[in-house]
Amino acid sequence: MAAGEIFSFAEFEIEAAKRLLLKKGAPVSLNPKAFDLLLTLVRARGTVLSKDELLEMVWQGQFVEENNLTVHVAALRKILGETKNEHRFIVTIPGKGYAFVAKVDLAQDAENLNQSIARLSRENFPAKADNLVLPQTEDLVGRESLVGREREIAEIKNMLRREGARLVTLTGTGGTGKTRLAKSTAEELSADFADGVFFIELAAASDPELVAPTIAQALGVKESVDKSLLETLKTFLGERRMLLILDNFEQLISAAKLLTGLLDSSSFLKILVTSRITLRLNIEHEFVVTPLAVPPRESHFSAGELSDFSAIELFVLRAKSARASFILDDENAHVIAEICHKLDGLPLAIELAAARVRLLSVDSILTRLETALKLLKGGAKHLPERHQTMRAAIEWSYYLLDGDEKAIFRRLAVFAGGFTVEAAEKVCEISDQAEAKPKLEILDGIMSLFENNLLALREQPDGSARLRMLEVVREFSLERLEASGEIDAFRRNHAEFFLALAENAEPHLSAERAGEWLENLEIEIDNLRAALDWSLQNEPETATRIAAASRFFWINHSHLTEGREWLGSTLKRSRGTHHSLRFKLLAGLGTMSRLQGDYEAAQKFYKQGFDEGKANGDLRQISLSASGLGTVAQLRNDYDDARKYYEEGVAVSREANDDFARGVSLNCLADLEKSEGNLVTARDLLCDALTIFRKLGNKETVSSSLNNLGVIAFEQTDFDAAYAYFSEGLTIARELKHKINIIDSLNGFAALAARCGDPERALQIAGAAENLRESIGYDTEPAERRFREDYLAKTRAALDAKAFETACEKGRALLPDEAVALATRRLSADFEDNQFTEIVIENRSISRIVVEDEIEEDKESGKIIDVSPAAKK
Repeated sequence: MAAGEIFSFAEFEIEAAKRLLLKKGAPVSLNPKAFDLLLTLVRARGTVLSKDELLEMVWQGQFVEENNLTVHVAALRKILGETKNEHRFIVTIPGKGYAFVAKVDLAQDAENLNQSIARLSRENFPAKADNLVLPQTEDLVGRESLVGREREIAEIKNMLRREGARLVTLTGTGGTGKTRLAKSTAEELSADFADGVFFIELAAASDPELVAPTIAQALGVKESVDKSLLETLKTFLGERRMLLILDNFEQLISAAKLLTGLLDSSSFLKILVTSRITLRLNIEHEFVVTPLAVPPRESHFSAGELSDFSAIELFVLRAKSARASFILDDENAHVIAEICHKLDGLPLAIELAAARVRLLSVDSILTRLETALKLLKGGAKHLPERHQTMRAAIEWSYYLLDGDEKAIFRRLAVFAGGFTVEAAEKVCEISDQAEAKPKLEILDGIMSLFENNLLALREQPDGSARLRMLEVVREFSLERLEASGEIDAFRRNHAEFFLALAENAEPHLSAERAGEWLENLEIEIDNLRAALDWSLQNEPETATRIAAASRFFWINHSHLTEGREWLGSTLKRSRGTHHSLRFKLLAGLGTMSRLQGDYEAAQKFYKQGFDEGKANGDLRQISLSASGLGTVAQLRNDYDDARKYYEEGVAVSREANDDFARGVSLNCLADLEKSEGNLVTARDLLCDALTIFRKLGNKETVSSSLNNLGVIAFEQTDFDAAYAYFSEGLTIARELKHKINIIDSLNGFAALAARCGDPERALQIAGAAENLRESIGYDTEPAERRFREDYLAKTRAALDAKAFETACEKGRALLPDEAVALATRRLSADFEDNQFTEIVIENRSISRIVVEDEIEEDKESGKIIDVSPAAKK
């Protein structure tokens, strides 16, 4: 601070350079350290300083007792005329420190000409010190800060304190809390602006010409007879150190240049603007106000961990205000997290939803969010209407758009879960341009909507851009689209676009780039759902084609229950559809039913496909359906029937020269041979199938075959081979995000860990595999269950019941990636730590677990002979 500082408060004045405290102009006798303490507190007015900070600032490195500070504070309070029960100037914040809370005017000494002019200006143009509703002294203790916005407040304060940042614009969609954030930041900055902080509401100003009068009115400036109001306003601002908060500037963008003129008129003026869109000024510094943090979906957090997310914190805080007995616990935590997800972390929406706990359970609130705009209302009556309901907040933005922008905004509502620019350009145009209307510039419209914060942007891993509407915004947009009478036309466009995507993806889902294409469909899963839902009701043929083309997606990404529902619904409406399309539905339904353990339904679908294949002479359909029927028979322990179907499948696939169908049949036969104990035959059949699948580039069946080979190698005690098979199978399964194959690989690694003598690790991996299995509704087949039960039996023998359960539960809490890391970490090294031993058998170097009864010493040659089942292959 400059040496000539003069601080005035109440009847007191501090002249820093002369080290004087004056009361009504008369000097007050004051201890030097007490003066330093008072000056420090006044300079930091409105800020809580801890005892340690004050000791360091006043005594500067000297060792002093804390009671020195207490004594000097008491002395100051006595001099300032404070009583025991009324602290007008210095307040104690329990556990935090002290704060000077009285209003302070800052001037410089009379020699400073500029400041003298400023004082004269204040006399000619009187104004309030500020118009913010600042906290009362008694409210400082325990006053809640803006929930989850501490970082943002600090960043905005830093921006405004920088010399080059004189105009800062807070942008963001309606309901993010820009106004509240601006006010809270300004409150914390009030000490930085000696001439006040002024909050100026511009929502009611529809005409850009009203900006200057509105600002002048807030400042108490009246138009002069010889000057325009704007010139008078500029003269008033002069040398004043002032912060103006201009709230809701978005409808007045054409008046933005006025702000440049105001800033040019004063070296010390700063302006903080809230707007849905930037002002497009060179001097502007944008700060984007984003929604509050929500926990990632499908995450496993306790109630305590969830409370660390600001969206959850806000919900709980507001819910407690509505109902004092409300608590966040492990029972309601996941429902509250889903509510905050559905509301995209929007503070206004969360507050309005949380207020409903007065009458509704959180489960009921979540259900009613299907029509969120009906629920999200009832904000405080003293607030502007746009802060009382989410509908009003969104309408405010919508009615500021021009005609073309409104049309594009409405049409984009058909997208669920987001969209690319390319998709929007194809879906949002009317394909029949019979009407003499100019073509809408979709890209320009999207850019405008994005700049107006009606669209959110998410950059994809490949660098491409993906946009989305927040859910409550999309609900409003859908209402507008329905009211326009255009909804069916653009729903149709949308369904046709995603039909093309699904059919384009179909051949790739069984090829080398399957992982990439499966991920493309996963990203668009909400759009696929929307397209299927609309076309089922309006154009069943389109729904049938989408479902048939996407069947491998629902299977390979383990959306089994949902996939069965979509394929089942379309099958019911597929009469008269080409038999090849019906077969895709039947085969998909058979496989998903089987994977969920519904063997009766699986047999019905496979049999229907088999019969229709024979009726139409479709050899592939016959072969694949036969393999499906054989699998169901085997699962029911009817091995004779199973072998009959498998062999028919092999024969028909050879007749058709269909490698894929032959590979499937060979794989099935191998599984049957393994079940009957014929491991060598099973391994040879699997190797043949694996060769076919590798040649075809069908990664899902490659991964599955590798896991099956891993089980056979394990049972033959060829643990190195088992490790290699499970490792490759797991790598491919993770690339495809094929959860069923990941489960099988994890069980393989768990068996190896159990055999290595690490039962706790084995159980953790097994627990993770079981949790993943339950999460997708997968029913393990009998042979896989036996394999799992065998290695679990070894762990039970090695651990007591409590240790067994603890390890299992620890594993169930692991995320899939954590389970994979545990399964593969140093497993091969464990083999070498006296678990797997390097031995030489008949000049062959083999690294495997040494089982005593599987090796013998040749009495004549002295060589070690391998007599294990693995050696006999």
